[in-house]
Amino acid sequence: MNVQLEKFLAVARSQVGYRSSRMPNGLPRTKYGAWYGLQHEYCAMFVSWCAAKSGNGAAFRKRALVQALIDDFRRKRRFGAKPRVGALVCFDWMPGRPGGNHVGIVVQVKKGHILTIEGNTGKPNGVHQRIRKASITGYCYPPFTDRARPRPKPPLPGGPVPKPAASLTYTTKPGDTLSAISNRFKVPGGWKELARVNRISNPSLLRVGVKLVIPGGRAPPAPAKRAVQIWRTVVPGDNLSTLSKRFGVPVTTLLARNKGGPGQGQIKNPSLLVVGQRIRIK
Repeated sequence: MNVQLEKFLAVARSQVGYRSSRMPNGLPRTKYGAWYGLQHEYCAMFVSWCAAKSGNGAAFRKRALVQALIDDFRRKRRFGAKPRVGALVCFDWMPGRPGGNHVGIVVQVKKGHILTIEGNTGKPNGVHQRIRKASITGYCYPPFTDRARPRPKPPLPGGPVPKPAASLTYTTKPGDTLSAISNRFKVPGGWKELARVNRISNPSLLRVGVKLVIPGGRAPPAPAKRAVQIWRTVVPGDNLSTLSKRFGVPVTTLLARNKGGPGQGQIKNPSLLVVGQRIRIK
């Protein structure tokens, strides 16, 4: 277990037994909400607080919403179905309503279940250790949960010498010049080096269909694809979570694309989409 993971788990364990209080509006008041700047349901703020207090604040973005955490990790391809110590386990307590709505920290993995530390849970409400095995949406894997990869062994004396990387090649087309080709592939030494390597005695005469070796060059970047906007006319049953899953676009991105600016739709209330309104998906 690496040092950063140990620190993260140690901070989480130190909070077991913490209790929240209740505000007049019924919402919990906690030190995690005070740190975040929002007194509300706090399971996501709790795991964010543990990361920050253990020196792992850069491992993932602090969030107050579980679905926002899931979206962040999915974008980085760090969301999966296998439990791992230190991973953030996400739950869905509302079948039929897409999206995660509770999160905790995996502290132990056993056959058939996991041991977690969670904020905003239990009676009295606070931070508790729990045993879980159902309603799990998936796991977010912060970088400190990655397993260390073994270093490659150095080659034995007298062993085979690694082959050098193959050079790029390019077949000439009408209108090509050595100068244009060398610029396109960023050839060190320019057109003169290109002519020398390919034994071209007359650089001003370049035949079509000649296969050239590109010394030390780099493949040119692929042309950028033109962005195509996709819009959706809201129908009964649509909400941000269902549209996010259907089109593979995070909820936070949908909100950013529909602030009402030029070329954008407008979502005034994230919890209520109006049937018939047009919102921008991509």
